[in-house]
Amino acid sequence: MSTLVIATCMTHEVVTVPPEADVAQGMRQLLAGLYGCVPVLAGGQLVGIVTAIDGLRGFLMDRLLPTGVLDIPDVIRSTRSS
Repeated sequence: MSTLVIATCMTHEVVTVPPEADVAQGMRQLLAGLYGCVPVLAGGQLVGIVTAIDGLRGFLMDRLLPTGVLDIPDVIRSTRSS
């Protein structure tokens, strides 16, 4: 039985965003390419990844939390500052 290695199925032309990118820009990258995540690079170094859930969390924290419409548990709130 042969072993399938990651290199045979990974994405080779990687789309990235910088840490200072607008959340909407990152989400456009995700949706346009139907990616599960987009790597975040600063100075050519990987500093994180952004997912659709991260984008949704950012939107909710930015738009709904300040209005009092949404109460997000402290555990979710704390992930924004990490």
